[in-house]
Amino acid sequence: MSTEAPLINKQPSDVVDSVAMSTTHSEAGSSRTLRSRLLSGAFWSTLGRICSVGALFATEICMGRTLSVSDCAAYFAVSAFVVLLATGVLFGTPQIVIRAIKDNLKNGNTEDSRTVVRKCFAAITITSAIALAIAIMSSYAVGDEPKWRAVRELSLLVGIWACCSAACQIAAGVLQALDDFRSAVLIGARQGGVVANSLFLVISLLAYQAGYLSLGFALVLQVLLNATALIIAWWLIERALNNNQERCRTATDMPTTTHLPQRTNYSVRWILQESWPNFLVQMTSMNIVYIQVLVLGWLATARSTADYYAVLRLVSLVQVAQLLVVATLGPFIAELLASNRIKQLERIMRGVATLVAIPTLLATLVLVVFPKTVIHLTFGDDFVGAALALQIVAVGTAISVITGCNSVAMVMGGYQSLLMRISLLAFVVHFLLIVPMIDKWDIVGAALAATIVYGIYNLYVTFLVKRNLGFWSYPSLSPQAIRETFRALTQRRNKPESHPA
Repeated sequence: MSTEAPLINKQPSDVVDSVAMSTTHSEAGSSRTLRSRLLSGAFWSTLGRICSVGALFATEICMGRTLSVSDCAAYFAVSAFVVLLATGVLFGTPQIVIRAIKDNLKNGNTEDSRTVVRKCFAAITITSAIALAIAIMSSYAVGDEPKWRAVRELSLLVGIWACCSAACQIAAGVLQALDDFRSAVLIGARQGGVVANSLFLVISLLAYQAGYLSLGFALVLQVLLNATALIIAWWLIERALNNNQERCRTATDMPTTTHLPQRTNYSVRWILQESWPNFLVQMTSMNIVYIQVLVLGWLATARSTADYYAVLRLVSLVQVAQLLVVATLGPFIAELLASNRIKQLERIMRGVATLVAIPTLLATLVLVVFPKTVIHLTFGDDFVGAALALQIVAVGTAISVITGCNSVAMVMGGYQSLLMRISLLAFVVHFLLIVPMIDKWDIVGAALAATIVYGIYNLYVTFLVKRNLGFWSYPSLSPQAIRETFRALTQRRNKPESHPA
């Protein structure tokens, strides 16, 4: 695998020129600026996240109130298993595909972008076969408890659901790279796009009214809806690529078959080699909550598994703003690091962290002070035993929020390998702690293990940002930092500026 030097060591003109070029070909024939595309992406990502997560949350509440405790625990456990399987199928490819497509489109090279898409889907065909095999073998490895019924009896459906979900996530990444954020949010995300989740909610409610809502029905429905979203995605990708090719042909007055020589030999092997570090980071940090659910499934009761999944779902709702900011802020971090404008970047990072922290910490405070009320109003009285675990996990969420966008800063600064090593270490320590702590304190032990390990992890990554990149990422109450943030996110960038290194 090729390694890249940190962006902070590159010449300012290199990155500034690349930012300027990003509007010359990929947006050829269009008046849209980088600023307008970023704001459009942020708008559609936010709206899509609200719709998809809201629909999923409402469906899970319906299931929590309708299905038996064992079936509810089985669905929550298989949902976590599907996310982990899908992460394995993805193998970290979406970020690599986005980078490769952007690199080609800035030169008007649509054909090589098509090659990247085809090779990526060919690569996940291999990983999908492995995931299906794992799903089938898992049916023989799990116990006889009712909470594992979906994995034990419906393993093929579970594997197909994971593969379809992963393919939808890659399709959504391709659409984002083609600046079609509106279509991307319809197609896929880690827990489903707007199309799949919204239809899942509507059909589940109808099935509940008709008396057909069951564990098996839910799994079949997930497979069909994700497959439908994937078919729609393929048409949207082809349309976006054709539109981009036509814009490039019109702008450059060149035949559609003419393009710059391919600089990279895109192949399945290349995709997999470039993607594996991202895969390790995602498995050891982003997906840790789902690993916790599975560990609980092995060591605790169905009641505990269902309770803890409800806790994680409630906490995930208050982290939505931070996740959206992380997805939007990356290009700004790269640009300012490249031009060595560290002080300005620190003001922006801390200003953004403040904008996110204020509403997020207020929502987290509600979870800490009124945990039983929140659970009663959402999942119902059967889940109020998870109140203490909810308070502990909410504290860990607060630590994550106040440390800011530290991980994305490490990646944009070229320190993704260091971040990968720290993530692996945190994962190992967490796994060594969570087993005895669950055995002793049930879901309270799981909550304590996650909060302690990943609280320290986030604080240490924030220190690494300061040590390696020269700025802090935690919130600031300075009005100047907030004003700087708004200026950076709304000013026009038609002409690149020169700044001393």
